[in-house]
Amino acid sequence: DTDPLTGQPLYSVLTGSAYSTRTNLAATFDPLRQGGVLTLGDTSTNPVTPVFDAGTLQYNGVTTTGSISWGEFTNGTAATNTLSSTSTLSATQYEAYVVGVTPSPDVIPPSAIARYSLLGGTTPRLNLSTGGTLDAFKIDVDFVRSTIDVRLDLTMSGEQFMAKGSDIFIETLGQDVFDLSGLTTTSSGSSCFSFCYTNISGFFAGATRGQIGAAYNLNTGLGAITGTAGLGQGSLATYVSGSL
Repeated sequence: DTDPLTGQPLYSVLTGSAYSTRTNLAATFDPLRQGGVLTLGDTSTNPVTPVFDAGTLQYNGVTTTGSISWGEFTNGTAATNTLSSTSTLSATQYEAYVVGVTPSPDVIPPSAIARYSLLGGTTPRLNLSTGGTLDAFKIDVDFVRSTIDVRLDLTMSGEQFMAKGSDIFIETLGQDVFDLSGLTTTSSGSSCFSFCYTNISGFFAGATRGQIGAAYNLNTGLGAITGTAGLGQGSLATYVSGSL
């Protein structure tokens, strides 16, 4: 939980339906409900403005590792919710979220290329319901040129989907957040026969930016496939101009 006296730590959060990260939030977590995020508040206002209160929402698959935690809301109604347009969920509906400790702005990102790989994530959901599998999620970050390479693989109803992008310039990388929109997306079946595209948003977490919390939204002929994930830094390569 955020300490009410020190105001630390602060948190960043994404949901499966959110397009951009909410940062510098106070947070509490519910130890009686798998440690799921219970409340979030905007610390830029005085007093703190409520952003989210779980209310009667239940939790599914909550996992915490290092400075990030992910899970799904289901079967209930949020008392306060400005994170997404869906406050009430049935027992067969799931809204993914990921929350993480906001990095200190005083710590300068490394002059290097950092490679992040999948630690785990929520079940990919088609239209907040049908479950699939998250097969791969990789992000390479060039902190010098402020660019990102990304690849996301998942399977839904036996059909494999892949979204990817390379050398994407991120103007907000210095703010520890990024939004990737309209990524090229293909599938092994007919769902992308007309057109598919993917949006991915993310934030860095932890004192040394060693983790990433990310949310994805695949727009397909089947509907929207959404979910969240945590990625960890696996390697750090010295920056060399033109190496990517």
